Amino acid sequence: MVGDPGTSRNRTSGSNWVPKLTFCVVLLFLLLVCVVGMAWLVMNPHEPSIRVGSLSVSHFSVSDSQLRGTYDIGFNISNPNKKIDMLLDEFSVSIRYHKVELARATVQKPEPISLERRREINVKVPIVMKVDLLKLRKKKVFAEVKEEWRGRKMVNFHVGMEVSVRFEAGNWPPKSKLFNLNCGDVGVVFFRDPKDAAGKLVGTGGKDECHV
Repeated sequence: MVGDPGTSRNRTSGSNWVPKLTFCVVLLFLLLVCVVGMAWLVMNPHEPSIRVGSLSVSHFSVSDSQLRGTYDIGFNISNPNKKIDMLLDEFSVSIRYHKVELARATVQKPEPISLERRREINVKVPIVMKVDLLKLRKKKVFAEVKEEWRGRKMVNFHVGMEVSVRFEAGNWPPKSKLFNLNCGDVGVVFFRDPKDAAGKLVGTGGKDECHV
């Protein structure tokens, strides 16, 4: 039995709407992505300004077989943007001697740290040293730290930070970016009993700002 030609044409016409609708949705999505991308390009969000404001060290000791200590680092974080707010979702902080990492701590707040435009905050991060002794021996870090510590009573550390920043501007979809920052030479002078020494920040070698 021969089918109705009109019915076949209607079925064909109806089935053509599916790919057309899919194409329109994809095109609209790409257009929206381009508009949002262009908007953020025009707004040009600047990275947060971060510097080491304080650093205290306790229970610090160095021997031929052990290197230990507890750090309490204070960061001053400011938002240089005039029309963009920032949210710090999470960040990790590391203490290094030259290129060897001595300790690391990841900070995850119950809620993101909010930093409104042209505002600044102070954040403190406690870090307990955990070391790979074999790795440190290979790099002769024990001997170098001991020489600085006992000779000058001061050790220069490097502070690193990895921070995830979410930028927000009005009703625009937010933009996220991960920054890997180096906080330069951080000098710590030590005092008290060498068996359980403590130290505090004396300077950052003129490199107060943390740089990408």
